[in-house]
Amino acid sequence: MKKRRKVIIGLALLICISVVVSGCKSKKNIVKEMTPLMYEYQKRPLMEYFSSGESSILIQNSASNVLENGDSLTKGMVLKYYPTEKKAYGEYFEWLFPKEDGKEDEEKNFPVMYENGNYYMKEGIELTEEIKNFKFMVEEFDFTQEYTKNLKIEKSGYNFEVPDYSLLYELPKNDDMIKNYIKNKQLLKYDYATDIGFSRNGNGYSGGRIKLNIHRNPNIYISESISRDTSETSGNDYRALFLGEETENEQETSDLQ
Repeated sequence: MKKRRKVIIGLALLICISVVVSGCKSKKNIVKEMTPLMYEYQKRPLMEYFSSGESSILIQNSASNVLENGDSLTKGMVLKYYPTEKKAYGEYFEWLFPKEDGKEDEEKNFPVMYENGNYYMKEGIELTEEIKNFKFMVEEFDFTQEYTKNLKIEKSGYNFEVPDYSLLYELPKNDDMIKNYIKNKQLLKYDYATDIGFSRNGNGYSGGRIKLNIHRNPNIYISESISRDTSETSGNDYRALFLGEETENEQETSDLQ
């Protein structure tokens, strides 16, 4: 009897320690914390989204896929909105990661400008159909309360030390909004997305990340990050990069993987 009581007490202590270390938030509270990120997605033109506030916004979107030969390919776009000019500057990028050992990674980055709903390239660089028709999730997705309340929450997480929050929703196979976006990213052969995850960190809202898992494979997904904790002069100066001006900041694209 005494041994059993000790075991019960020990388990109780472990549970208490776990709660103290990992924090404790209900799914309802985590959904509430994630609401500002979901509210970003109201299916509207990109420039309308940018101009909805008075501050600069940094947004990045990438689609990662495994090719038939086993190589990994990531394509995407990063844009930084400059409110004083009412324009966005950034880069379209293509990264190829060979499966075969010894082969070097291939990285291509093309400076772009976005104005009045159109992309523009630097002189001498072709505006491809893929760049011309590039769409961010904020342009195509509409995560209203009505939409998300019908989705099943697969997993929720909270870490009080950062703090950070995460939600993973299971997606229905017949979701036209998701399927149309997958088609736009040339990943239609996978038919549907399995789930979508939302994550953010910090005590005040400054942006976050969503990840759309296309296939039951960790290497096939579309992700998008939004940062409102930025300014025209902080981080990479994509405007200077596009215009060919000198800048003290190193050219680098954020890692969404």
